Amino acid sequence: MARRDPAGDNAPGIALLKQAVVLAETFGKAAKTHQTVACSENVAPLKALLASVSGMHDMDGSEVPHVKDPIIALSAQAGLGLVAGQNMQMSNGETVALMSGLDSQFIGGGQWRVHTGQAIGVLGGAVQAGDDNVGLQLIAARNTIELQAQSDVMKIQARDEIDVISANAHIDWAAAKSISLSTAGGANITIAGGNITVQCPGKIIIHAGKKAFTGPTRFAYPLPKMPHSVCKRCKRSAAASGSPFSMVEE
Repeated sequence: MARRDPAGDNAPGIALLKQAVVLAETFGKAAKTHQTVACSENVAPLKALLASVSGMHDMDGSEVPHVKDPIIALSAQAGLGLVAGQNMQMSNGETVALMSGLDSQFIGGGQWRVHTGQAIGVLGGAVQAGDDNVGLQLIAARNTIELQAQSDVMKIQARDEIDVISANAHIDWAAAKSISLSTAGGANITIAGGNITVQCPGKIIIHAGKKAFTGPTRFAYPLPKMPHSVCKRCKRSAAASGSPFSMVEE
């Protein structure tokens, strides 16, 4: 008879879990370095799981491997496949960690929704840029890409150039109060209210085949409406259902 591992021994699975802990810590530090959302240091679900599966149990004067908590641990030497003909649900009360040492793919034939009660952090190129020197790529093959900061500031920053291009239409820059264009050299153009202010420490040069200065006029640009208050009906429904979340409304 072939020799078997002791009952409860899960050395290969523990080794894989140790790798997962190191992987999570490495990319958590990278997220902090690049100033995006990182895992909380006060919450360590992977370390807690590692401690649980690494437990020992006293058995007739000797210790044998045994989990410390009522958990189910699945591990495979090569691959592990979970397939369902229709639906598959993953639900828990605290943390879900999905990690891979190389590539990960999330594909949906319909809509793909990501909803969180707090922040969403996305970091690309933490080790090196991907194919075609791409760190993060967001493309809509059809229809619109819409980004909104409904209650605070939206910042777009780059170390080098920022290109804003419309291939077939126009580009609108609109603000409720003011628009300011500035350079490190001290030049600035500010559009605020009904005024345009141009200031610079050097020259103002205008090249035009024709110049026209006419009387005042006004152009009203429609601005989008943002949600700004808590939906009272949603708050009552959330309280009745025991949900910690409630929606905001316009």
